[in-house]
Amino acid sequence: MVDTQPDPAAMYKRIDRRIRAVFKKRNMVDCPFVQDLEDQIDEMRRSQGTSLELSVESSYHRLLARGVAQYYGLKMTSNGDDESEAVTVVISVKDSDEQSRPSPMRLLAYIDGLGAVQHFVSQQSTEKQDPPRRRSRKKKSGADLSIRLSSLKVNAT
Repeated sequence: MVDTQPDPAAMYKRIDRRIRAVFKKRNMVDCPFVQDLEDQIDEMRRSQGTSLELSVESSYHRLLARGVAQYYGLKMTSNGDDESEAVTVVISVKDSDEQSRPSPMRLLAYIDGLGAVQHFVSQQSTEKQDPPRRRSRKKKSGADLSIRLSSLKVNAT
């Protein structure tokens, strides 16, 4: 049997488009939450666990948790209502094959790579739009310039 490990791009495409847009904006305040969640998922996989239960304080963090779960091919359910202060989120393995498969790249690392590529592409397109200006021909020497200026004065009268 051939181990078909998904590449990070395919894993990223699993994430809902709306959540991907949130990750692309990537507020640095969110990084510790996502990083901690990825650490917990890695630990769950190493210990052969099947689920991870955590308390999430806001709907925004629940959205981030859903995106991380989708990236890793995991199932996420939340218990509680939007009005309560903290909601319990359970991230669990969909099938045993997904649980045993190591992740090729962390989500934050992949997003960092996307940002670097987008920056490089935008820099390339800017350079194509504004080609460097060519220098004009050699500047006229002072004597040559004064002859041309005096000829203009003669022609003007």
